[in-house]
Amino acid sequence: MSILHQVPDKMQTLLETVADEAAVDTGLVKRKRKLTGSALAQILVFGWLENPEASYQHLTETAATLGLQVSRQALEQRLTPETTEMLKLTLDSTIGVNFRNNDRLRPRPGRFGFPTEPDPT
Repeated sequence: MSILHQVPDKMQTLLETVADEAAVDTGLVKRKRKLTGSALAQILVFGWLENPEASYQHLTETAATLGLQVSRQALEQRLTPETTEMLKLTLDSTIGVNFRNNDRLRPRPGRFGFPTEPDPT
Protein backbone atom coordinates (compact mmCIF):
# COMPACT_ATOMS: atom_id res chain seq x y z
CA MET A 1 0.00 0.00 0.00
CA SER A 2 1.30 3.42 -0.97
CA ILE A 3 2.11 5.85 1.82
CA LEU A 4 -0.46 8.26 0.37
CA HIS A 5 -3.21 5.74 1.02
CA GLN A 6 -2.17 5.61 4.68
CA VAL A 7 -2.35 9.38 5.28
CA PRO A 8 -6.08 9.67 6.16
CA ASP A 9 -5.93 6.90 8.78
CA LYS A 10 -2.69 8.20 10.27
CA MET A 11 -4.01 11.77 10.43
CA GLN A 12 -7.22 10.58 12.07
CA THR A 13 -5.26 8.64 14.69
CA LEU A 14 -2.94 11.61 15.24
CA LEU A 15 -5.68 14.23 15.59
CA GLU A 16 -7.96 12.03 17.69
CA THR A 17 -6.36 9.30 19.78
CA VAL A 18 -2.84 10.68 20.07
CA ALA A 19 -3.98 14.25 20.78
CA ASP A 20 -6.40 13.07 23.49
CA GLU A 21 -3.69 11.00 25.17
CA ALA A 22 -1.22 13.89 24.98
CA ALA A 23 -3.82 16.25 26.48
CA VAL A 24 -4.21 14.00 29.51
CA ASP A 25 -0.44 13.42 29.80
CA THR A 26 0.26 17.18 29.86
CA GLY A 27 -2.55 18.05 32.26
CA LEU A 28 -4.39 20.07 29.60
CA VAL A 29 -7.51 17.95 30.14
CA LYS A 30 -8.19 16.82 33.68
CA ARG A 31 -11.81 15.74 33.29
CA LYS A 32 -14.27 14.95 30.50
CA ARG A 33 -15.36 18.11 28.72
CA LYS A 34 -16.63 19.36 25.39
CA LEU A 35 -13.30 20.79 24.31
CA THR A 36 -11.15 17.67 24.34
CA GLY A 37 -7.51 17.45 23.37
CA SER A 38 -8.46 16.10 19.97
CA ALA A 39 -11.02 18.85 19.38
CA LEU A 40 -8.53 21.55 20.32
CA ALA A 41 -5.79 19.99 18.18
CA GLN A 42 -8.11 19.83 15.17
CA ILE A 43 -9.27 23.42 15.62
CA LEU A 44 -5.72 24.70 15.84
CA VAL A 45 -4.21 22.53 13.11
CA PHE A 46 -6.97 23.10 10.56
CA GLY A 47 -7.36 26.77 11.47
CA TRP A 48 -3.65 27.49 11.26
CA LEU A 49 -3.25 25.42 8.08
CA GLU A 50 -5.82 27.66 6.45
CA ASN A 51 -4.35 30.83 7.92
CA PRO A 52 -1.12 30.73 9.97
CA GLU A 53 -2.07 34.07 11.53
CA ALA A 54 -5.66 33.09 12.26
CA SER A 55 -7.52 35.21 14.79
CA TYR A 56 -9.60 33.76 17.61
CA GLN A 57 -12.65 34.55 15.47
CA HIS A 58 -11.25 32.50 12.61
CA LEU A 59 -10.47 29.63 14.98
CA THR A 60 -14.02 29.68 16.38
CA GLU A 61 -15.30 29.50 12.80
CA THR A 62 -13.00 26.53 12.19
CA ALA A 63 -14.47 24.91 15.31
CA ALA A 64 -17.97 25.47 13.93
CA THR A 65 -17.05 23.67 10.70
CA LEU A 66 -16.01 20.74 12.90
CA GLY A 67 -19.40 20.81 14.62
CA LEU A 68 -18.17 22.49 17.81
CA GLN A 69 -19.52 25.65 19.36
CA VAL A 70 -16.54 27.21 21.11
CA SER A 71 -16.28 30.80 22.28
CA ARG A 72 -13.33 33.05 21.65
CA GLN A 73 -12.73 33.18 25.41
CA ALA A 74 -12.69 29.38 25.67
CA LEU A 75 -9.99 29.18 23.02
CA GLU A 76 -8.02 32.04 24.53
CA GLN A 77 -8.08 30.36 27.96
CA ARG A 78 -6.75 27.13 26.49
CA LEU A 79 -3.79 28.53 24.61
CA THR A 80 -1.46 27.70 27.46
CA PRO A 81 1.92 26.04 27.92
CA GLU A 82 0.01 22.76 28.39
CA THR A 83 -1.55 23.18 24.95
CA THR A 84 1.87 23.84 23.45
CA GLU A 85 3.20 20.70 25.13
CA MET A 86 0.18 18.67 23.95
CA LEU A 87 0.78 19.73 20.34
CA LYS A 88 4.50 19.01 20.69
CA LEU A 89 3.86 15.51 22.10
CA THR A 90 1.38 14.83 19.32
CA LEU A 91 3.90 15.84 16.66
CA ASP A 92 6.76 14.00 18.39
CA SER A 93 4.64 10.86 18.50
CA THR A 94 4.01 11.05 14.78
CA ILE A 95 7.64 11.64 13.90
CA GLY A 96 8.70 8.74 16.11
CA VAL A 97 6.22 6.37 14.51
CA ASN A 98 7.30 7.34 11.01
CA PHE A 99 11.01 7.01 11.79
CA ARG A 100 10.54 3.63 13.47
CA ASN A 101 8.37 2.26 10.65
CA ASN A 102 10.32 3.52 7.67
CA ASP A 103 14.05 2.90 7.31
CA ARG A 104 14.25 5.48 4.54
CA LEU A 105 13.20 8.23 7.00
CA ARG A 106 15.64 7.36 9.78
CA PRO A 107 18.39 9.91 10.32
CA ARG A 108 21.65 8.58 8.95
CA PRO A 109 25.10 10.10 9.23
CA GLY A 110 25.70 12.61 6.47
CA ARG A 111 22.06 12.66 5.33
CA PHE A 112 20.17 15.97 5.52
CA GLY A 113 22.91 17.59 7.56
CA PHE A 114 23.05 14.96 10.32
CA PRO A 115 26.62 14.73 11.59
CA THR A 116 28.88 12.02 10.25
CA GLU A 117 31.24 10.04 12.44
CA PRO A 118 34.18 12.14 13.67
CA ASP A 119 37.39 11.72 11.71
CA PRO A 120 39.73 9.66 13.95
CA THR A 121 42.88 11.27 12.50
